[in-house]
Amino acid sequence: IRSRLDRYEGVDPERVEVIYNGIERPPLLEADVRRELRASLGFAKDEFVVGSVGRLDPIKNYGLLVESIAKVRRSRKNVRGMIVGDGPEFDNLCARIKAAGVSEQVVLTGFRNDARQLVQCLDLFVLSSFSEGTSVALLEAIACGIPVLVTSVGGNLEVVSDGSSGWVVPSDSLEPMAGAILDAG
Repeated sequence: IRSRLDRYEGVDPERVEVIYNGIERPPLLEADVRRELRASLGFAKDEFVVGSVGRLDPIKNYGLLVESIAKVRRSRKNVRGMIVGDGPEFDNLCARIKAAGVSEQVVLTGFRNDARQLVQCLDLFVLSSFSEGTSVALLEAIACGIPVLVTSVGGNLEVVSDGSSGWVVPSDSLEPMAGAILDAG
């Protein structure tokens, strides 16, 4: 926001104070409840679950996440995926999952009232967007202690520092995202 005001409106960035989104931390799941919830979704105890929560919209670039999971599974069979949400890309995402050959390995839940609990089933939260403000889902994942992998766009860069608070990769490249998933797992 600060850089846009400078670039398009001529506002001195030193005169702009950015106030970030706040969240109420979701209640943390007890270990046994988390295990049961993961099992109800079809995940084994030893599987590394990578995924996201959000609106299924083209700008969210979930295809990159699906392709990355497919690539990682070639060398690490215990990696699974879960995408929680609904939206205009639901059918396209189902087709992408099938085309990538990971229909049995990626769970697409659709809309869920318990999305704030489901994020805690992840071992790595991924935000693969082409463009992003400050993602509430990202903030909630961090608040729950879930490691995060984000693309180098928008507010992600103000929330996650590559190598210290998570992984940051380009939004248009399969190799770096797949590599970061391998590093995380």
